[in-house]
Amino acid sequence: MEARDIHLSDYIRIINKRHLMIILCSIIIFAITAIITFTMTPKYKATTKLLIENVKQDPLSQNKPDNRRDPEFLATQYQIIKSEAVARKVVKNLSLDTKYTDYFRKHLDGGGQNGSGTTDKITRLFNKIKEMFGLHAPADVSTAGNPGADRNLKEIITEFIVKNIEVNPVRTSRIVGISFSSDDPDLSRIIVNAIAKAYMDELLEIKLNIANYKLNWMKGKAEQSLEKLKHSENALQSYIQANNIVPLKGSISNTPQKLSELNSQLVLAETKRKKLETIYNQVRKEDIDNTLSIPSAATNNAFLSLKQSILEAEQNIMELSISKKYGRQHPAMIKARAKLEGLKKLQHREIKNILQTLKTDFELTRLNEENLQKSIDTAKAEEIQSNEKFIQYNILKREIETNRSLYDALITNLKEQRIISGIQTINVWVLERAKSPEFPYKPNVFLNLFLGLMLGIVSATGLAFFIEYIDITIKVPDEIESRLGLPLLGTVFLSRLKKKEMINSMIKNPNSAFSERYKAIRTSIMLTSADNKPKSLLITSGSAGDGKTITSVNLALAMVHFKHRVLLIDADLRNPQIHNLFGLDNTEGLSTYVAGVLNGDLVKPGPMPGLDIITSGPKPPNPSEIISSQRVRDMIGQMSQKYDMVLLDSAPSLYVTDSLILSKVVDGTVLVIRAGKTDYDMAQNCIKSLKDINARLIGIILNAINIKENGYYSYYGGYGTYGESPAESKK
Repeated sequence: MEARDIHLSDYIRIINKRHLMIILCSIIIFAITAIITFTMTPKYKATTKLLIENVKQDPLSQNKPDNRRDPEFLATQYQIIKSEAVARKVVKNLSLDTKYTDYFRKHLDGGGQNGSGTTDKITRLFNKIKEMFGLHAPADVSTAGNPGADRNLKEIITEFIVKNIEVNPVRTSRIVGISFSSDDPDLSRIIVNAIAKAYMDELLEIKLNIANYKLNWMKGKAEQSLEKLKHSENALQSYIQANNIVPLKGSISNTPQKLSELNSQLVLAETKRKKLETIYNQVRKEDIDNTLSIPSAATNNAFLSLKQSILEAEQNIMELSISKKYGRQHPAMIKARAKLEGLKKLQHREIKNILQTLKTDFELTRLNEENLQKSIDTAKAEEIQSNEKFIQYNILKREIETNRSLYDALITNLKEQRIISGIQTINVWVLERAKSPEFPYKPNVFLNLFLGLMLGIVSATGLAFFIEYIDITIKVPDEIESRLGLPLLGTVFLSRLKKKEMINSMIKNPNSAFSERYKAIRTSIMLTSADNKPKSLLITSGSAGDGKTITSVNLALAMVHFKHRVLLIDADLRNPQIHNLFGLDNTEGLSTYVAGVLNGDLVKPGPMPGLDIITSGPKPPNPSEIISSQRVRDMIGQMSQKYDMVLLDSAPSLYVTDSLILSKVVDGTVLVIRAGKTDYDMAQNCIKSLKDINARLIGIILNAINIKENGYYSYYGGYGTYGESPAESKK
């Protein structure tokens, strides 16, 4: 199926079709809006303006204040203004629960909700409507039986104030408008001015509470910090006493200096030891030359004098030998040699003494070096132990310093907060006090009525289009052939005439617009097959009430006007109608003929020459068996030879099989569809059931089109209204 383009004319057709519903719905919605508007209690709104500054500055600070806009700050202020705390202050400051008791008990029904519940609104609306029409007298306002009467009046008034506060900030400024609405203009003014004052009091109270809370918190923290400071000082003192520590500047011992000195001495001792060891190794062979290289020997006068004496003795012996005056055995030579030997013995003895001294010095130096090394090791161990003590000492000392700094900072801030708490200010100023409003701000009668009218029109039009959208009935002939696959033989417009009046119109006024529609259908049927024109036609529909019977009768009359001899058979044995339309006796007919009990003529003359009728006869208990009998088949075949056209009016095809049986006997079948009643699914099911048995479907007749609702008035207006001729439409 191809989608059809939607044009403006389609929308106009839908509006024209359902204009009564649109008008009625619009009137109802407008009337409801008017009733609600005129029964609403007038509300008066009073407004005061405040300047709210967000100044972030410490009174003890020399910095400039921060005046940047803070959306969160303003939003917070709006919530404070609309808070219950502010409302309670208003109730308390104005004594609303005592001075205005009667007013609030009269107006705050429903427990302070001001009639906000849907049920309460509907109840009051109907009560006001009844009161307007005098159906009952107004009831006395009382709290008796009211479910909210037992509630605390202060809470009720508080909720009422919170609900009716409005905060309207002025854009691109720090000015905020506070409004309050009620049905009393003076009360609105009094309360909104009281709200501004209560808001400022609440801000100051909040700041004071915050300052007091900070003072108490800081005081507690300072006490805790002092206890920690004392505890840490005691811990350090206990540690010093337990470890015998004498604190020095930057340290708790002089071990590092001592260790440095020992290292220096060790280096010197090691150097001396190595030097003595080298000398000792050189001279321990008692070599005089090596001995002379010893610094101690080179500076020993006795050793040097002895060496000089040996040199002189050797020189004396050498001189005696050279002179040859004395032989080896000469007493002078012997004496000289004996003296030399004595001197050398003295020299060896002296060398041994020097070596012994050198060895002693070497051993002392080595022992000193070992002692120094032991002292260094001991000093290192002491330093390590001292460092461990020093680390713990520093930890305890830093803890004392931290606790002292925290305590000092808390004491300083505590003193500052005590000063600040005494000079608390609020940054809110009243720019414009509220005045009593002269006129109510709601209801806005003109606006409400206009919106009610617009809402009614839009809602009603939308409802009309929605109903049209969900309506899948066949209303116009444009899509029949494309959607159902059968040719449209013709259309019949909806008529105000009764069935018998329609027949009389066909008989007496064959040139009327109504008659012309059936003549056009007759022509379409005749042209369906130029070579093999149908001699017998079955007229059926999908369901009862589609107009198949009146279509069969008027189509037969239209064919008679065309000089055809027509036989009209009422084959609807379940709900026969033709005998009533023509006033014929139905004691005998098709059913008695098939049963073989026919006493008179089967064919009865119609209201016009050329039209004969076979009525249905009495209703049989088994219509399907009657229709499917061979006698019916033979009769239709015989009558088709005798008449130019045999028309059969049969039962609806969706509910019974009568039409399906007869469609196999006749030359063609015509399906009648009623506009606005038969939907596409029903029509498609009916066509499918006929095609399944290979019935010859000639086409479709669309019956009872409402030309005004469906947009065909402009096309067929010349033929009269609702299918009537111009003369008929004036009756």
